[in-house]
Order: sequence, then C-alpha cells, then structure tokens
Amino acid sequence: MAPDTALSKRHIITAALARLAQYARTAVRPGIIRYLARRVLEESRLRLHKIAATSQEIVARVHEDLRQLLQNLVTRAHEKSASLIRLCRLENPDSMLVASNQLAKLVAKQVRMKQKPIDIAVINTVEDYAVAAGIAALPRLARRIFQVADPTESGSRRDFSVAIPRDHTASEASTLIMYATPDFLSLWDRAEEDLDRFLVERLQVILVIVQPRFRPLDFASHSYLLSLLLSAFPTKKFDTSLEVYIAPESSTASESGVTRLTRVLRANGWRSLKESCVAICGRLLGESPKRFSALVISVKRLPERIIAHVDYQALGSTNAIIPPRIGVAKRSDGVSVLGPGFSPRIGSRVQVRLKINGFLTWRNEFVVAVWRSDSLDVLSLVKRYARAGQRVFIDHKFEFKANTMSRIDLDLRIGLSQSGGTVFVNGDPYGQDHSLPVPFLEIRELN
Repeated sequence: MAPDTALSKRHIITAALARLAQYARTAVRPGIIRYLARRVLEESRLRLHKIAATSQEIVARVHEDLRQLLQNLVTRAHEKSASLIRLCRLENPDSMLVASNQLAKLVAKQVRMKQKPIDIAVINTVEDYAVAAGIAALPRLARRIFQVADPTESGSRRDFSVAIPRDHTASEASTLIMYATPDFLSLWDRAEEDLDRFLVERLQVILVIVQPRFRPLDFASHSYLLSLLLSAFPTKKFDTSLEVYIAPESSTASESGVTRLTRVLRANGWRSLKESCVAICGRLLGESPKRFSALVISVKRLPERIIAHVDYQALGSTNAIIPPRIGVAKRSDGVSVLGPGFSPRIGSRVQVRLKINGFLTWRNEFVVAVWRSDSLDVLSLVKRYARAGQRVFIDHKFEFKANTMSRIDLDLRIGLSQSGGTVFVNGDPYGQDHSLPVPFLEIRELN
C-alpha cells in the first residue's frame, strides 16, 4: 500500500475511535453504541474504497502520460537518427563515419565567422550521412538548415538558378554552406551568377561538392569539372580557395581496423590550378591529387573591387554657383558632369575617388560636390582657390556605408563658390587641352 493511503487509513481510524468515544460518553442505551459503531465502520469502509478507486485512476493516468511521453521520445530519436540508421546499413559504416567527421572539420575550418548566422542549403540528392556531421560541427545557435529541391529534376537541365529560402533579414546573413554532388555542379551553368547574387547578402559562400558514399572520383575522367570551376569563379570577381579531400579507404584485414590517414590537400594557388587541371598548388602531401572524394570551395568577395569607373573627356565650362558649405549647398546647384550608378553589397563600405581639373578666368574658388540620388544631403564637397588664369587639380577620396541593396546613383556637380568668371574643365577659353589628365570618378567596394 502506498504511504499516502496508509496515512489516510490511520486518520480515518483515529477519527472513528474519537467518535466512538464521544458516543460512549453520551449514550444512554447500550444498543445505540453498537449501532453507531457499525455505522462509523461502514462509512470508513466506503471512504477507503473511494480512496482506493481514486488512487487507481491517478496511477492509470500517470502511466498513460508516461507511456505517451516515452513514445514521443522514441519517435523523435528515430527521426533524428534516420540518417545514422541508413549509415549503419552501409557496407563499411566505420569508414563512412570517419570520412563524414573529417569532412565536417574541414568545412567548419573554412567558416570565417562561426558565431554569425550560417545558412546550410542541402540539395536533396546529397546523402544524409555526408551532411549530418557537418551540421553538428557548427554552433547550434548560428545555423539554419534548408532542404533545397534539385532544380535539374524540374525538367530544365542547365538553365536554372538556385533559390535559397529566406526567413531572416538580409543584414543578419553571414555565411552560406551549400552541399551538392559533382553531377549537380556539372549542370549548374549559372553558378557565377548565383554566387554573385548570394554574396550581395552574405560575406562567404562555401560549396561542398560530395561524391556519393565518398567514392573517389578521377580528375582525368572529369576534367570538365575543373573547367567549370575556372569559369564560374573568376579571380577578378571572387576571392576563392579550394580544398581537395580524399576519404580514407576501407580497412583491410592486415590493418585490423586501423584506417589510413586522410589526405587533405590545400589549394592556396587558384592560378596554378588554371595552368594545370590536376595540379593543386600549395603545400602538398606527396604528389598532386589524381582523385577526390569531396571538394570544399570557399568563395568571398575580393577585399577591394572596382564597381564603377567613368571618365569625363569633353570640354566643360560653367559660371554656376555652389555654396562652399555642406549645409547650404543644394542638389540643383552647379552643373552635373558625371553620374555613375552601381548596386553595392549591403553593409559594405563604398569608397569614391574623383579626379578633376579646373581653369578659372577670375579669382575664385573651384567647387566640386557629390550627391546621392536618394538623398538631399551632399555626400562630399571640396573646393580649391585659384587666381585668374590659373588651373587647379583636385584628387579627392571619401567613403560611405551602403545600407541598401538598391541601385545607388551619384551626381558629381561643379561650380564656383561665388559669382565672377568661368571655370573650364579639360581646357581654357581657347579650347580643349588633350594633354591634361582625363577627369574620372571611380567607385570601389571595400569589405
């Protein structure tokens, strides 16, 4: 009997004896005492039965709740270990586990910012065991996992773009890890275009090209993959590094379960890869690899890249006025000479350099100002004083941060700080001087 039930029984018996004692003191006839005793005992028996029934009901309910809880735990464990169950059905699960863990460490090592949001996109043709260890190797709070349907299964074999689901704002994104197979890569004609689009919102994209079951693939018989990689990752646009992974072979009887060391060959020289399709430059272990089980390709924006450059080659002149103070100058002041546009990566620093000359016919200040099309405030304003008949040269740099992915148009305008005389660009009142340096406006994106 449970302790609570025994305690309740003692309380009932104690109460019954107390009532019997009270009846014994007050009763006049002996028969009444026996009647009251039987009645108290009957009531006690009914209460005990009721308590026992309630206890059985509580025990049954707790038992059912525990059974349901255990069932849910078993179901969740089965769902989460589905990839492991499939792995255990393979012929050599030990080598598969070793290869998965080693590839996971190699991928995690390439991640530049591990504590920032990491999106993991898995093309559904990639086997689960090749991805599970890689996911586990990353911080849980930073990762988001997406299952992406293979675009080649929709009918268009090459003319497709990879779409990554988004459930967050672009400013939160940092790294995208994408698992795919060599067959998928060979059909991805828009790889450069998609990577360029991914890197607008992210700092790094890591492509993990995994051969099914880590079977080694010969470079010689699949040279088209290297040609595709060279065309999809131009060095003028991307900062690219390549890791070649060769999985350990299955253990033989003489090895007694000891597997061979993994050969991870680092490719620090993408240019050397272009010169030789099978030679990976860098610190190699032995000969250049002739096979691979997986390729890990890290793609980032170049630390600095030119995104716009425009020249002004005409002869220009104006006597319009631009007040030489930032709070006073308006977008309509002066004369527009250059107006480049560009689409930056969100969060990047944009550096603008302008170089221009001005010949003044009267003592005055040559003023150059730059505005953005989406703002009334001047981005930058610079002035140079000159005497009558003197030429001045301006070489000026300034920076601003891009907080949008929308196109930004700049407007470079020239003028004088006050009325009096005229300013000429690329010449003087007698005509154009082709010996002068060509004025230009150059825009660079800095990471």
